[in-house]
Formats: sequence, C-alpha cells, structure tokens
Amino acid sequence: MNIGNISNNIYFRGIQQSIPSIFAPFAYKNCSLTKEITSLQKNEQTIIPTNSQLMLGKDYVLNSRNPKLQNMLDKKGSIIVGSSPTANIVLPQFYNGVNAEHLRLEKQGSKIIATDLGSNKGTEVIPKDKIKAFQIGTKDIKLAQGEIGDCFILATLYSLSRTPKGQQILEKMVEVDDNGNHIVTFKNKEPITITLEELDSERASKDKDWACGEMGTKAIERAYAKTIKTNNDMCNSIQIDKGGRIFDALKLMTGKECTMKKIEEQNIDSFLEDISTKGLETQFLTCSTPHIGKYGKFMDSESKFVTGHAYSIKNINAKDKTIEIVNPHNTKKSEFISWEDFKTLFEYIYIADM
Repeated sequence: MNIGNISNNIYFRGIQQSIPSIFAPFAYKNCSLTKEITSLQKNEQTIIPTNSQLMLGKDYVLNSRNPKLQNMLDKKGSIIVGSSPTANIVLPQFYNGVNAEHLRLEKQGSKIIATDLGSNKGTEVIPKDKIKAFQIGTKDIKLAQGEIGDCFILATLYSLSRTPKGQQILEKMVEVDDNGNHIVTFKNKEPITITLEELDSERASKDKDWACGEMGTKAIERAYAKTIKTNNDMCNSIQIDKGGRIFDALKLMTGKECTMKKIEEQNIDSFLEDISTKGLETQFLTCSTPHIGKYGKFMDSESKFVTGHAYSIKNINAKDKTIEIVNPHNTKKSEFISWEDFKTLFEYIYIADM
C-alpha cells in the first residue's frame, strides 16, 4: 500500500542561479587558497576530493560522481543543493537536516568547489576510502516509502535494522566498489550491481518514486526489483508495486523463515508478554493490517493505520501494555497503541529468531 505523500524525487532544475558577489572572487580567482577540509560549517568552502561523497546536515548523502550532478555542473558551472523548490537539486522534505539552500557546488576546471550556505547542521566531506553503503548507519534505518507498493520490503529492512544480528546482515549485504557502484548480495544469490545511474534514478516507473533513505536502502530496493523484473528495462518493470509477502522478503535477504500468526486468535496479553520476555533484540518482528478497513482506506478514525499495509514493531512494553509501531512511509516516527488496539487494528504478526 502506498500513500504517495513522500517523494523521493531529486529534481534537477534548469534554473540559472546567480553567484553572489561575495563568493565569486574567491571561487573563481583564488581557488588555490581553498583547502580540502572534511567538515564544512556555516559559509565555509572546500575543494571536493575526486570520488568523494557529501553528507548534508548529517541526513542526506550526495555522491560527487552523481552523473546528473556532473552534467549540470558542466552546463551551468554553479548549482544550489537544498530543499527549496528554487534550488537546482531539490531534495525531499524527508531529509529534514537539509536547509532550503544548503550547499553551492561550483566547477572550475577539473575541480568542484563546495560552499556551505549557512546551513544549520553543516556538510561532511566523505573521502573515497571511507564511503559505505550505510554512511549514517544500519541501526533503526531512516527510510520513507515512495509511491510504489513495496511496504513488505521496507518494513522488513527496518525490522532487521532493529536487531544487532540484522544490522550485521545489512552491512554485509551491500558493498561499494571503486566506481561507486553498489553490489547487493541476497542470501545464496548472485551479486546484483546497482550502478550510480540506477541509484540516481528518480522514479521506479513513469510516475512512481523509489523510497527515500541511505544509498544502501536504495540499492536493496532496486536490487529486489531486479530479482523479480519481467523484462530488461528495470525502470519499466516494477513488479514490487504489486505487493508481496514479508516472509519472502526476509527469506531472500537473510535465508531465514518467519512464523506468521493471526493476531485475533491469540490471547493478546500473554502472547505479547511472551515475545517481550524473550527479548526484542533477538527477534524479527513485523505486522500487517487487513485489506478491508473500518474507515475506508484506514483502520482507525484518525487515519493513522492504512489497510493492506506492512509495519514494523519497534518495542513491546509489558509494564504499560503498549506496543510501538513504525510505518515504512516514514520510519523517523512511531505510533504507540495499547495491546487491545493492536489486536483490533492488525491482522497478522510475523516473527523470526535472529
């Protein structure tokens, strides 16, 4: 199920941005004075090393080899990166650490100059030898489902990121080669190469976006699409938009089987207490809602829980008898509900030992 209120598009606009005079002399006449530094704070400037990455606001990673970025710099010479609609590269609001006009990139010869435009959280320069698929980390992965119906994949990813063993699996699942390509290896499968061009693709199809998140998350989503595609054009084949099963996603990623239990058939108090007592850090836990809701497309009157949708279980509190639910539409947020409401709102729970 997908709502489509979070876009993963990285829009590349053809708007010529003028360079303020306070930057122009320094950028174009005295470039030799610019030093290579690894952390840009407000209004600082640096040369970007070849084959590096930039982390904007400790939230979004931009590869300096991004093909569209390079092409735009070749044509325009100077571009603005930020969340503002007037920026040349517009990042989704999901990356809330990115300012409206966060960074200026300028091309001078073979060099790219980065200038922080007064951002709140700065910009990190990640050299080639320190680039990872999950630069921000694999614990409680921050992601947001796009407009394709692959909640079963993304809920599985997030649930894996909750456990130490799952985090190790994700770290090993995606590697970055010397050219910036991401190599995804599912359990007992041949490696799948996701190129920079594919990672940079704005849409999974003509009118549907990929998910937001780290490079590793994007690579896994695209690699999953490749495993079930029906033709040679990845962007025209989004079989994952037809939905899927959590236990298939878990099996492909980890080789593990999960148990599916119908929630209404359980004594909810003893059932959730047993799970909690066993230790959440050793268990993969997801759940799903029925396909028919009590309030149209929603299971509740507050429109918090979508029908026919996969969710992750982040925590079960036996003392307060509450359960913390994370929606793959935006894993930065949680919903806390009672055990009784959980039984009313959700249909199945999926459990696997990690």
